[in-house]
Amino acid sequence: MIRPVSGAPSARHLICSLAAVILTTVGWYAAQPVHTDCVYFGGPDYSYDDAVADGQCPAPQTRWETWIS
Repeated sequence: MIRPVSGAPSARHLICSLAAVILTTVGWYAAQPVHTDCVYFGGPDYSYDDAVADGQCPAPQTRWETWIS
């Protein structure tokens, strides 16, 4: 059974909490998409997504994929 924390938090609690916050932040940052620089031509309603679909630009990757390549 999990015991409730009583009294002041110990150094172990603070370190574990800080580690959880850091891991969550790094995980969120790693999951963000990275768009490569791309010049594409089209009409005024032509977007980056349209250029990716037409093969004029490479598809965006998640940041962690750029770390391992």
